[in-house]
Amino acid sequence: MQYLPKPLGFRRNGRPIYPIKGGAETLEQRRDRISRQLEDPNFDGDVDALLDEAAEVRQLIERGARRNRLLTLAGDDDVRHVPAGVTAEDFRNSPEFAAYRRGGYAGKVKVDVRAAITTGAPGVATVERPAGIKQLQPDYPLTVAALFAQAGMSGSAIEQVVDLGTGTLAAAEVQEGAVKPESSINLDTRTVTPKTVAHWVKISRQAADDNAQLTGYINNRLMVGLQKRLDQQLMNGNGAGANLLGLLNTPGLTTYVPGSGQTMAKEDAIRRAITIAQIAGFAPTGLVIHPTDWQDIELSTTQDDTFRVATNIQSAMSPQLWGVPAVVTTAVPAGTFLIGDFVQAATLYTRQSATLLMSDSDGNDFISNILTILAETRVAFAVDVPQAVVKGAYVPAA
Repeated sequence: MQYLPKPLGFRRNGRPIYPIKGGAETLEQRRDRISRQLEDPNFDGDVDALLDEAAEVRQLIERGARRNRLLTLAGDDDVRHVPAGVTAEDFRNSPEFAAYRRGGYAGKVKVDVRAAITTGAPGVATVERPAGIKQLQPDYPLTVAALFAQAGMSGSAIEQVVDLGTGTLAAAEVQEGAVKPESSINLDTRTVTPKTVAHWVKISRQAADDNAQLTGYINNRLMVGLQKRLDQQLMNGNGAGANLLGLLNTPGLTTYVPGSGQTMAKEDAIRRAITIAQIAGFAPTGLVIHPTDWQDIELSTTQDDTFRVATNIQSAMSPQLWGVPAVVTTAVPAGTFLIGDFVQAATLYTRQSATLLMSDSDGNDFISNILTILAETRVAFAVDVPQAVVKGAYVPAA
């Protein structure tokens, strides 16, 4: 039996694309080579250059995956529904849904569209941290959730260690035989538990039979709505009951407010907040800003009607300011912005990835040829270093 290498991808007609023998390295081959070199204890090359190459390869692989998804969608009869990921396709192509469709949509079907973690015993969770390099400046619109470090959890709670930021660093030069100075780091422990974010929509059996319509319902209504609500919780949740404790309600954030009588353009206020973060030892990885404030920044002009901020309408999908990726969202109130090292500040733990449930057993659905689709996810949010994020305002306090 002839051995065939792993295909690089697939053509629109479904035929695989294989690497040319003796040709240049494929992206997967480059990735594997870099991994071997990084794991080699005898590697004596430039590690920094190798890490830069790893980040470049990962970005190229992710771009290719997104492009393939869009090309696949372009072959559908209805291309109005651009998927945010592979969620709807996973559900639509799952054997569970195929059997459910063949059975005339009787009863219900549940599909974990991404690998869900099963329920573990109560107590402190065993945390699984993802391997690889986090891409901080992707070329697609960011969400609030994408800013934070990501990890899985298998238990029912996370016991986090919080740096209160009130310690002292007393490092100094010491004479031989002299007593060395002692530094202090004030830590606290807090427990966070996973919360469920969910919603549902009604569709007809005819819509469920149409792959394009089903894809649109799942991606454009269910998954987008789920992501928007999660972003709201990550910013504004009050921690009570079924709510996460959002970043804006977490004590210990660094703050920036212009001084009394001090007026400046909004982009100038953000630049001053960056300096505050840098002085504290944090390199900003993201900016969260309200759409009206972002509009004011992009339309800000000098006295001769020249735009103060250089923008490129062709790169509007990845807005940046002062070299920092921006998340433009209503999850943060107008007049307030957050900027800082979100990766160091907090971790978003996934207890259950997005799950889809379809049923004909809700109310009069069975006799009305209506189906209900439910989407839900279960996550915990732990802010470990709150001072890594600067909460800023554009105008002086009253």
